[in-house]
Amino acid sequence: MAGQGSLPWCQWLAGKGVNIHQVNCQHHNAVTLAAVAGSLPLLQWLCSEDVDCQQIPKAPAYDSEYPSTKLVSYGFNAAILAASAGHFTEAQWLMGRGLSIHQRDYLGRNAVIQAVRLGQLGAVQWFTARGIMPDGFPDKFLDFCKIYGHNAMSLAAHLGHRHILQWLYQNGGSLDAQNDQRVLLIMAARRGDLAMTQWLCQQGADLGRRDNRKASALSVAVSCGHLRLSQWRWPGG
Repeated sequence: MAGQGSLPWCQWLAGKGVNIHQVNCQHHNAVTLAAVAGSLPLLQWLCSEDVDCQQIPKAPAYDSEYPSTKLVSYGFNAAILAASAGHFTEAQWLMGRGLSIHQRDYLGRNAVIQAVRLGQLGAVQWFTARGIMPDGFPDKFLDFCKIYGHNAMSLAAHLGHRHILQWLYQNGGSLDAQNDQRVLLIMAARRGDLAMTQWLCQQGADLGRRDNRKASALSVAVSCGHLRLSQWRWPGG
């Protein structure tokens, strides 16, 4: 019931002897679930009952690569989980309890990456306004990012969050700063995302850029069977 943000149900269950301190198989406890649900009254009650506010959910390492897990919250404290879901009042309250929104997950990603994963532009803006950079990785993780991971812009393109990609670009992000595995135009083409492809072309994305497999955006669109995108009149084509 903590995951639904229901204070009356949680209090009733506690009165029946249910252990409100237990964690699930992903190491979520009632506080982290209440943070994701955005229930300030429940958070306040749980903390008054000494439920651990510092709990960090854990996850397998493969979640960084597979978008099917993008809605599952791992590796961050309750304040970041609340804010990345758009629950800023709850996040502020948890910060008052000593939680830091500058915490990184087990792969070194910061809160902006979590907000991008969830498609929450408001949360991206909220975090960056508080000094968290959209790069997502500290220097020691840059090699990992180049090989396996995403920065904020490439993740937005990968998941089809064009509104976030546009905002990041308008606020200093570069369309050409991606490595050969994270060419934004090719990522959009692989998704068959015509609107994002058109926008990237309008911003001057390099049509001749190829990925580490020597594939262009058009050849990727064709090979993935995206007929509408393949038939679009590509600039210069």
